[in-house]
Amino acid sequence: MNLRLLGWISSIVAGVVCQNLSTTQKAMSQLNAEENKMICASCVVFSNVDVSAIDSSLSAASLSKPEIILAKIYTNHAKLFSLYTVDIPDPNNYVVDIKVDPCRLLKPQFCIEGANEALYTNQFNVTGGGDLLVAWFLNVYTIKCGNEFAESDECGTFLEVHRPFDERVLASTRIVLDYSDGYAFDYISLRDICAGRYEIWFVFRMPIGRFIQHIKPFFILSPSCGPDQVINS
Repeated sequence: MNLRLLGWISSIVAGVVCQNLSTTQKAMSQLNAEENKMICASCVVFSNVDVSAIDSSLSAASLSKPEIILAKIYTNHAKLFSLYTVDIPDPNNYVVDIKVDPCRLLKPQFCIEGANEALYTNQFNVTGGGDLLVAWFLNVYTIKCGNEFAESDECGTFLEVHRPFDERVLASTRIVLDYSDGYAFDYISLRDICAGRYEIWFVFRMPIGRFIQHIKPFFILSPSCGPDQVINS
């Protein structure tokens, strides 16, 4: 299976039941019958359709969190990456979580760091053109480097914006906290990113490589950069 197909499967899973069906259909028309079948299977994941076409080990409980499905897809095709290692942790060992625009439904006085998961919500659809608030949680220490690597962009813990199955970093922010006591806040700039489907990767960067710890899908509704670039993932 090639990266183009995997990118489309990943982006469709990340959407809200094939949010832009006309774009999806256009892309599907360029693929062969076997690829069409795979994309259709992933497209209807949120309609409680059996997900065995993607991976027989996925259960119905996975439907509530698309990142569980994405983790399976990425892990199964990890060899396609050259710059990153897919290293999604077993939650029995440690937990990584991300919530996009977590305070949208809260009154400003309640938008505080350090609370548990129950306080925040996750938004799949956001507006671009500015800074995006992201809440993250990690119940082990973040990666920090010393000596000559202390200020290096190739060492540390980062939140990165990517198109599905695309190693290019469109935006990123370095996490400076050593440990998150509850959910911590950071901002990622979406100023130069067009409308479309994207993912936030929680990444450990070390001199030996980059390690993907978590993948959170989201959709930028606007601004559009033109019809040829919208939903370009």
